[in-house]
Amino acid sequence: MELHLWAGWVASGIYSGSRGVKHFGGNYNLNQLEPRYFSEGLALQTDVSNPFFGQIASGPLAGAQVQRQQLLMPFPDYQTVAFGANNASSSFHSFQFPLERHFAEGLSPMISYTASN
Repeated sequence: MELHLWAGWVASGIYSGSRGVKHFGGNYNLNQLEPRYFSEGLALQTDVSNPFFGQIASGPLAGAQVQRQQLLMPFPDYQTVAFGANNASSSFHSFQFPLERHFAEGLSPMISYTASN
């Protein structure tokens, strides 16, 4: 929208917006150490006997020993329990209000204000 004002001044109002739906909402590892164990510090890295030894055939959990922090996780017999969802959305709204004046010599001062969220 454009409005011609006095003495060669022109004011405009512009809206710009976008909306997105069903964005991938994240990739969360559900098998994370609970914060209450953080106070144990480096003791969490101590090797201890693996209660799953012989049950897991390959990978880091197949050895006779594992780090103590692994056994304190919600699913100690798994490395990662990933959860992903496509339930995120986004929206953007912007309003721009420029005010400018055209002079005969080609000089054009402009004042502009933008509000967005």
